[in-house]
Amino acid sequence: MKEIITLLDLFEKRKAGTAALATVVNVEGSSYRRTGARMLMFEDGTWKGGISGGCLEKDVLKNAKLVMLEGKARIIRYDTNQDSPDNIGVGLGCNGIIDILISPIKAGHERNPLEVLKDCTASRQSNLLITVIKNDSSIRWEAGEMFRIEDVQNFIQKSGSFKKRFEEDVKTVLTKGKTQILDYQLNKAGSFSLLLEVLSPNIHFIIIGNNYDIYPMTDLAAVLGWNISLVANPMKLDKSIFRKGKIYPSQNGQTPEIKTDAHTAVILMSHDYATDLRNLKYFLHSEVGYIGILGPKKRGEQLFNDLKKENITATEEQFNRIFTPTGLDIGANTPEEIALSVLSEIRAFFANRQGGYLRKRSGSIHEK
Repeated sequence: MKEIITLLDLFEKRKAGTAALATVVNVEGSSYRRTGARMLMFEDGTWKGGISGGCLEKDVLKNAKLVMLEGKARIIRYDTNQDSPDNIGVGLGCNGIIDILISPIKAGHERNPLEVLKDCTASRQSNLLITVIKNDSSIRWEAGEMFRIEDVQNFIQKSGSFKKRFEEDVKTVLTKGKTQILDYQLNKAGSFSLLLEVLSPNIHFIIIGNNYDIYPMTDLAAVLGWNISLVANPMKLDKSIFRKGKIYPSQNGQTPEIKTDAHTAVILMSHDYATDLRNLKYFLHSEVGYIGILGPKKRGEQLFNDLKKENITATEEQFNRIFTPTGLDIGANTPEEIALSVLSEIRAFFANRQGGYLRKRSGSIHEK
């Protein structure tokens, strides 16, 4: 999501210029970036984002200038498997086939992809994005147009012949949470291809604590582009931290009300047992997806025992969101290393990964 926000910020600053958006719509084999990676370009050569590790961007920029001139989207295929010095990207370790959709950005167009992405950044729900990759049918869609799930009814009403299959495909993509390319044949009316992409909202990261170890935690979260909320005594904070997120003053032992959802992670790091117990009770029955408690395992066991003594019950699913000790086992000692450990675990949790060594992962790094 951070990359999308960066592209939108650039577009807001450069609205007057002609622009094009490059999107990775298909990957076969290995690639540094995956489906959904984006790059925004302007006619003067200014660009942000990325669709590879740096081996394809310059050529994409050349093709984008033609797209801006013609006003029509086009797909460029890069085959980095072919052992030829003429092939862009060969020898840089990609070893895959990458299809890039380059779309002109038309100001005022109802399905301008940047306007659709902007709507997604304001949502705290997972969004299903539908991008037209190519269209050889009688339906009046242009390659590069984008829809949100909220517009699906308008989308499918344009042709009833694929409505049932499309609804089933949407359900499958939302259930699995994985991007898919779908091809549709409309009998004699032609065919078209769609990219169905699940876009999750930013992680909302709530930190509860006043001590010096909150600074590397907020620094790293800010680099990742997460939404940061900090519960602390403002009088004990350095000015620099106010630029990184929203501050919620501690309220005489009461946990301030903060909007949370399933994409929220909370870290209890007050270094005060009574405070952590109170906040654990507060967030236990909330919608928060991840609850981390800084400290040794014995401290976590004591917290659970005290919950039992107070007859505070929760479902197994609610308890499974609690991570104590919090963080991945990377041998962290310093506050900076501990922050890296904790945020890595949070990222792994929301990606439904275990956080082990990649070399021990069976199969490819990215799920097909």
